[in-house]
Amino acid sequence: MYDSRSWIRTVLYKQLDSPADSQSIVPRGQEGSMIGVRRLFLVACLSAIAAMPASAQEAVTSLSISGHAGMINSPAAFDGGDNDRLVDYSSGMNFGGGLTLQVYERLSIKGSASFSFGTGTDITSGSSQEVTLDRQFYGAGVEVLLMTGQNVEPYVFGGGGLVVVDRVGAQVTSYAYDVTEFTGVVGAGVRYLFANNTFIFLDGTNWVYNNSVTDSAQNDRSVRVGLGYRFGSN
Repeated sequence: MYDSRSWIRTVLYKQLDSPADSQSIVPRGQEGSMIGVRRLFLVACLSAIAAMPASAQEAVTSLSISGHAGMINSPAAFDGGDNDRLVDYSSGMNFGGGLTLQVYERLSIKGSASFSFGTGTDITSGSSQEVTLDRQFYGAGVEVLLMTGQNVEPYVFGGGGLVVVDRVGAQVTSYAYDVTEFTGVVGAGVRYLFANNTFIFLDGTNWVYNNSVTDSAQNDRSVRVGLGYRFGSN
């Protein structure tokens, strides 16, 4: 019997291995970031296909709602390009929530929103100007369970979405901007499910995107802990 999953996998693997198109209209400074985001999306697709059952099975349906809080890394290159500022940023706080719809035993579709707040000091030319850097992440993708049938659920996930960067500094000695970019997202974590369908989890998340204002590739990393509740099948 013809296996459509094998054909889809073959096409995606060819895309992963293919070099960037020499006639691409993407600006040179953004090609690496765009290729990276494309590969993150393709890896997420391959993970979802790998988790799908080879034959028809009864769907496992549940809906989980969760909240999280944690730390996000000290950002790099948010003040490069033509601005060329010297800014000392600290690590920031991150919190948000998400929904996860389980459609098969190992495969779920998830969406999330995360909000990060950080500060820094602009020390360009001897100045000492406080700067705030806020980032908002809105994403959706797939989650694949690595082990099922237990209270402990290790998982990986990948997808894409939007990131909103809002940098605020004094216009005279510093500057301000806000920009919205497409982002890829990947991560991994572990979840512990209690008998009453509540759960706790720990995960690490990477958002990869290009900041067009500073023409710089970004890799924002966070470590989060959270809790939630699962409705439906266990």
